[in-house]
Order: sequence, then C-alpha cells, then structure tokens
Amino acid sequence: MAAHVIGLLTATGLSARDAVLVGSLIGPMQVAGRIMEFAFGRQLQALAVGTLAFALMVIALALFTQVHGVWIVALAFAIPYGWSNGVMTIVRGTVPAELFGQRDYGALLGRLARPQSSPRRSRRWR
Repeated sequence: MAAHVIGLLTATGLSARDAVLVGSLIGPMQVAGRIMEFAFGRQLQALAVGTLAFALMVIALALFTQVHGVWIVALAFAIPYGWSNGVMTIVRGTVPAELFGQRDYGALLGRLARPQSSPRRSRRWR
C-alpha cells in the first residue's frame, strides 16, 4: 500500500498536494513507532507488540475508508498506519524467536528463506 498511498488518497477525493503531504508523514511516523517500541516494548512480549501493531493497522485502514477528501481524516489514517508499519518491521524479526526459541533461530529462518526446489534437489540439501 505504501507505494500507492498518494494515488489512493487522491482517488478518495483528496487534492494531490494534500495527498503528498499526508503520504510524506508516513515515514516519520514509522520512525516514531519504532522509537515508541524501543522505549516501551521491552515490557511486553513481541507477540503482544505485534498484536497491538496489527490492531493499529486495522484502525488505520478503517480510517482510510472514511477519508472522502477530508485531509484531517487522511492525517488520522497516516499516523497509526505509519506507527504500525514501523513496528511490524521489527516484530517480523523478533516474533519467530519468541515462538520457536532462540536455540535454532538462525537455522529455522534459513530453512524458511530457502527457495522452493524440486523434490530431488531438496533431498540433497537436507
């Protein structure tokens, strides 16, 4: 969605100037979300932080459906969208360690990242 946010906002009736302004706020909001996660996330499990970030994303998308050319509603969309998007990039790397343990974390992510291959070839790589 981030690549198309300006076009989506103008499609809701927002002027191009306002769409660019609102779209340019998403990046700083991602940084703000990461700072807040760094400051307060240590007291929560990564899965809880991820759940909160996902809930913020749902709220942001619900707000997006209500923009209808009103820039303040678009701004209200951009803030939680940026926060949640910034936090989810951190959580995406920490939740697997919390769920599956840190012992074999690297090997697990390596297996998940390994490209799919033919059955004959994958037997050789095991």
